Amino acid sequence: MRERARALRPRYAKRQLEMLRQLQEQDPNTFALMMRGNEAVPEGVDPVAEGAAVIARQLERWATFEDALQMAPEAKRTADRAAWEPWLRRYRERIAAELAGAPEGEAAAAAAARVAAMNAVNPKFILRNYLAQRVIQADDASMDEVRKDAKGNAEKATLCGLD
Repeated sequence: MRERARALRPRYAKRQLEMLRQLQEQDPNTFALMMRGNEAVPEGVDPVAEGAAVIARQLERWATFEDALQMAPEAKRTADRAAWEPWLRRYRERIAAELAGAPEGEAAAAAAARVAAMNAVNPKFILRNYLAQRVIQADDASMDEVRKDAKGNAEKATLCGLD
């Protein structure tokens, strides 16, 4: 859960966003220059509105971040299921429509080809950032801990039938 929250962490601190909002209200020209990095403003672009959109997106991201920190594991599973089920239903419907009317042998061959194509491009294992960071920072003595973590993750994958 904490990994998800870290991934959602906003780019700016709340205090910075409040200061930017105040600057926007008090001195729109300076705000516009700051948001554009002193670049020339393209024709038809309102830098104040563009900066306001950045602030709004970051405030939204703060709300999502705080929700993720507070979310219980069961609530996360429920939210994930609610997000994935419609996609999975549409995917199954698309596959069924593609195979509609195809002879049984052809449908099986198409399914096997689809699985082979996915297996060819999708990784079997995904390196976790925290493990990569440990390896980068590790000296020889602490590499044993990294190897132990990697072995544990491989064993979990085997238990889940991912080997």
